[in-house]
Amino acid sequence: MVSIIESFLDEHLRCNQIFATAESLLRRGSPIAASHFLAFRDTLEAHCAHEEQVVFPAFETLIGSPDGPTAVLRDEHARMLSLCSEILRAIEHAQADKACGLADSLFLLLQSHMIREERLLYPLCDDALGHATYERPHALPALGTGLA
Repeated sequence: MVSIIESFLDEHLRCNQIFATAESLLRRGSPIAASHFLAFRDTLEAHCAHEEQVVFPAFETLIGSPDGPTAVLRDEHARMLSLCSEILRAIEHAQADKACGLADSLFLLLQSHMIREERLLYPLCDDALGHATYERPHALPALGTGLA
């Protein structure tokens, strides 16, 4: 069992690692780029659901409203997942330049999003919950498994 912040920082690291591999494969024109972007999307989707089930409710309780920063972060989750789908469609239609441009946009959004969570949201939630230890729910898949 780890603190909430440690658990979610670990998930961010794994998301970044999977994205970096997928993006590298895409830029090299590898035929397995799509499968790695699909794995990234699935990992990101599980991570976003995990945050929305654990971190966001804790923060909303702390500030007394669901209409604050978590509303913006939820919107960014949806935008990131949408960009993943657009990248996969571009790869499917052999539009490498478009896929790379979308990957650049996703990277920028992903990094700015994670910085806000790591520097503001997670520490406040850890403090609000008394640095409680945390175990990832069994219903969520282990992130980043099954990639070569």
